[in-house]
Amino acid sequence: MKFKKGSRIVVDLKKDGIWIGTVKAAGKNIKVRFDDGDEMSFTANDKAILGEGIKKKNKKEIAKKDLKKWLVGSKKDKKETGKKEDKKKSGRGKGLTAKNISFKGCDTPIEEVMGKKKLASGEMVKKIWDYVKANDLRE
Repeated sequence: MKFKKGSRIVVDLKKDGIWIGTVKAAGKNIKVRFDDGDEMSFTANDKAILGEGIKKKNKKEIAKKDLKKWLVGSKKDKKETGKKEDKKKSGRGKGLTAKNISFKGCDTPIEEVMGKKKLASGEMVKKIWDYVKANDLRE
């Protein structure tokens, strides 16, 4: 891995835990100043270097369960790096009204079957089936 001076890296110091720091000198040997003030040197291909870290500072040891949020490229760091995360829009909470639905060949106004309040789709289906059963409209 290649790192530039000023970039952030996450390092596993085994006995001392996982820490994030800033690269002070880069090349074959990388000098890192950790957020708690300590400094250490690593070779460029040292296995202790876990990857590039986010810009956020942390003066405490990083727990293994929180490691992904401190590495660049993981889903958790999108907020810190300014990248927008794709969010799926769900249809929950919108509700349907009788105005949204019409049936061909039906004499009964749909509002009479459904009511005028917004309903969840499951409730709407239940009311339709209740109406179908009550009026013997099954084939």
